[in-house]
Amino acid sequence: MPAHVFAVAERALRNMKEGNNQSVIISGESGAGKTWTVRCLMRYLATVNLQHAALNLSDSFVGDEIEHRVLSSNPILEAFGNAATPRNHNSSRFGKYIQLQYDRCGTMVGANLHVYLLEKTRVSNRDQFERSYHIFYQMLNGCSEEERKEWKLPDAEVLNKGDAANELNQSYERMDDESAFEKTRQSMMSVGIFTEAQNQIFTTLSAILHLNQLEFEGDDDLSNPCTVRSEFQANTKTSAQLLAVPINHLVQTLTFRKIEAGSTRSADRRRSIFKRPCTRAECRARRDAMVKCVYERLFLWLVKQIGNDLSAPDKSAFHFIGLLDVYGFESFKHNCLEQLCINYANEKLQQYYIHNFLKLKQDELALEGVSWDGMEINDKISCLNALESTRNSLFALLNEECRLNRTTDALQLKSRLTDSFHKSPYITQPRISTETPSFTVNHYAGKVVYAVKLLTVKNKDELPLEIRELLVDSTNPFICNLFLDKSPDPATPSTKGKSLETVLSQFKKSLDELLTTMSTTNCNYIRCIKPNMESLPSKFDSRHVVEQLKSSGVVKTIQICGSLHPHQLSYPHFISQHVFVLRLGK
Repeated sequence: MPAHVFAVAERALRNMKEGNNQSVIISGESGAGKTWTVRCLMRYLATVNLQHAALNLSDSFVGDEIEHRVLSSNPILEAFGNAATPRNHNSSRFGKYIQLQYDRCGTMVGANLHVYLLEKTRVSNRDQFERSYHIFYQMLNGCSEEERKEWKLPDAEVLNKGDAANELNQSYERMDDESAFEKTRQSMMSVGIFTEAQNQIFTTLSAILHLNQLEFEGDDDLSNPCTVRSEFQANTKTSAQLLAVPINHLVQTLTFRKIEAGSTRSADRRRSIFKRPCTRAECRARRDAMVKCVYERLFLWLVKQIGNDLSAPDKSAFHFIGLLDVYGFESFKHNCLEQLCINYANEKLQQYYIHNFLKLKQDELALEGVSWDGMEINDKISCLNALESTRNSLFALLNEECRLNRTTDALQLKSRLTDSFHKSPYITQPRISTETPSFTVNHYAGKVVYAVKLLTVKNKDELPLEIRELLVDSTNPFICNLFLDKSPDPATPSTKGKSLETVLSQFKKSLDELLTTMSTTNCNYIRCIKPNMESLPSKFDSRHVVEQLKSSGVVKTIQICGSLHPHQLSYPHFISQHVFVLRLGK
């Protein structure tokens, strides 16, 4: 039969019932259909499980409750973690690994959820023709007038001013946000996030919207300290009310920074604390840091709540089927740290695929004594080493820049990159000088140009300590718990030297842990192919499709399998098919 996503799910389910944990890796470029494929896999497994559990009357069977809750997690994650980009109107801006848990009888009893690298910069800044996360639009277009007043949402006129004020309305055709909002709220109810908690969530999102409106005035020479512009005083007051913090403390946190002076070697560690006015650029950076951190903490809180609701009872889960949905390979007009992490993850998974399938097939051919006829596997392991190795790699250089804690200079960083990788074929400099300092990485799927500006700042991902102290002291328990729920950020300004954990180091660590988990499972692969760059129906761009097949390793897989035999039959199957011919030969 033709390849089908349900057939992959059925094969994984049967293998899991034989005692082998399974992983299904869904890959492809942005907009190829990975998120939709995960939906189909989860719906198929939930539907089959419902029938299986009812027939076998498993002790763990609780009707269709677990299936309904597992499927209900999708609308929540997509609302808070997906956004519209030029290539995809429902692009996942985070990676997720969902482990569907099964008992000894093969009945689904729960699920675990792991997420990776939410693109939180999208909340504060994004390129033209891109939108923020779906939930903002759903909330603004789907709430009632009473809820709009309760959550103190900004007026639509304020949000439609244009890109200069970081509003949410962009040049996309209007999506069906009203019905999507209703579905998101129903899904929240299904996983135990009830009305009171929902109100807290939407109040926090409203505070983010108001904070995003703030602009500052003053002199950068510090003779006239910066403050919030008068036309945005109402947004400042509303933000403080929604976050339950004093308005004067909020303004002071955004416009002044603390400086500690004194020796830390003495036993009493006497230190003096000074406050220095911030420049307008520093005020905007602190505002953005606050917005990004609040949204990230809210997203992780939601993931934790979903995980707690779906997790199987103690000692009831014995096997699992893992569904991996990661960001697709990306190359935009402007690429920075987010795209570097996304493409690195794809590079890493491509190498994992090559190691676990193509290399195994190569060993099989060698055992069979089949000649390769000079065919080589281009796995680009050297590109991966150039990115992630402990020494003399791009990540090592960027992490070192963060540990040095010196003034960030794009030209200086570009000079270091040029000196360090002038002989590397995988990390190169543009032949023609550009206005914006940049470098190029030759990924398995193609070359991508990354801007040097803000690389170090984004890799540090600093949250000023004053912001965290302000939000921890909030009189709203929900806001306070978002920041008490996690240890102090590893990238706070007080963290120096080798102990600094950057975004790159955290992401690499989590990705290594993911691959370690998947290495204990039997992997199944689904390659999503995008028929054209414009995401248009009924249009097949053969050149673009062939490029995807080559870069994903599908063409090489076909070549290697064809080197052995077009079809492989077991001995009993072969005998049953050809026994009559063998008898005639005798």
